[in-house]
Amino acid sequence: MPIEQKHHERIDKKKIKLITFLAFLMGIGGSSLYYVISSYLEESVGENNVGLVYSVTYLALFFLLLNFHKLINKFGKARIFFVLQFVKIIILTMLGLLPISSLDAILIVGYLMLSYITWVEMDIILESFSMDKISGRIRGIYLAVHSLGYMVGPIISTQLLGNFGFPSVFLFGMLLNSVFLVMTLLHFRMMKTEMREVPGIWKLLGKIMRDRNMAGIYLVSFVLELFYAFMVIYMPIYLLGLGFSWAQIGLMLSLIHIPFIVLQYPAGMLADKKFGEKEMIIGALLLLGISTSLIYFIQSTDFFVWLAVLIFTRVGASLVDILRDSYFYKKVDAGDIDLIDFFRTASPVAFILGPMMASLLLLFFPMNVVFVFVGVIILLGVLPAMGLADNLSEEEIMVKNGAKTAVSRWNFWKALERRFVISKVIKTGRF
Repeated sequence: MPIEQKHHERIDKKKIKLITFLAFLMGIGGSSLYYVISSYLEESVGENNVGLVYSVTYLALFFLLLNFHKLINKFGKARIFFVLQFVKIIILTMLGLLPISSLDAILIVGYLMLSYITWVEMDIILESFSMDKISGRIRGIYLAVHSLGYMVGPIISTQLLGNFGFPSVFLFGMLLNSVFLVMTLLHFRMMKTEMREVPGIWKLLGKIMRDRNMAGIYLVSFVLELFYAFMVIYMPIYLLGLGFSWAQIGLMLSLIHIPFIVLQYPAGMLADKKFGEKEMIIGALLLLGISTSLIYFIQSTDFFVWLAVLIFTRVGASLVDILRDSYFYKKVDAGDIDLIDFFRTASPVAFILGPMMASLLLLFFPMNVVFVFVGVIILLGVLPAMGLADNLSEEEIMVKNGAKTAVSRWNFWKALERRFVISKVIKTGRF
């Protein structure tokens, strides 16, 4: 049964603008470090142990997120947020000043976990000042600006790395995070924690499973994060095998964020005003699944061909990214910290399971088969998406209230749902 509850909303446009600017800083700080951490770990713990460090990070992050709402309830949202930011600054300072050693793996695990937790906490803070009916637009501009920062970060970090080495990249991250901490202290130090309940892990899982909308949007989020996991880990390796240089790959990884910058705000606005999220999520998943599967057939070694292919996949990814967030945050508010934390476990789960799935596939098949596999998984994500109860758009609410006459048109998605009843598919396995 869906979770029905009254949302406590108070929109604050000044705070939303500030949070959006902070997302830009997070984008720069995150991407400037993420693209060099693997190379740094290779020097500190050896090439064979890099994957182990990431596995430990995401496994620990998964269990931390499942219990994070308890920490917030006990110590307060603001106190937890600022302490974690301060610890992150200390970690970056140590990485920048101390010589490379095997102990750096512990610091890297700490940094990666705290960075993701910061992103989750900013989600909660943004929700505190948002309003459901314009959630798509708020989330759209927030994610687009974050992606813009994500494009800038690698340009800065590669210049610093080439001229001054790894310490300069970490110290740049430390300075950026210090600015971030000062700005959040000035504007959010009086944040209050408003939680409805503090459930245990099993009670929380039961709460999710009983709500088909929460379970469905979690599965949609999982297939998107699985796409990210496969692309982050295996696409650079695949491109290197085709003969591309790291400089070319780095340029591709920067330019493929263009769809996120260009499309996410308009998609959020359309979801708010015109269509709702459900139909658009289904269309975006179909586009993402098909475009990812097509990678199998691309044998070209031309830079622009691969840039076009990767941007095509990111069109679908950028749409699913904003629409899953818009849908989810219209179902919860800032008091549902347990649900928000659980929703964000989709990423660590995907990064744990993704490499395991790929490793099994690579025992029997060449690497390009991996992309067909993840494409099929994404297409299967259409099934839970079809089972979602759609959020009504502004236009649909006006029609429902009689303030506007509905336009007579054949609704493809409604017809599709009537033909492929999701409950029937799940129970019988037949269409």
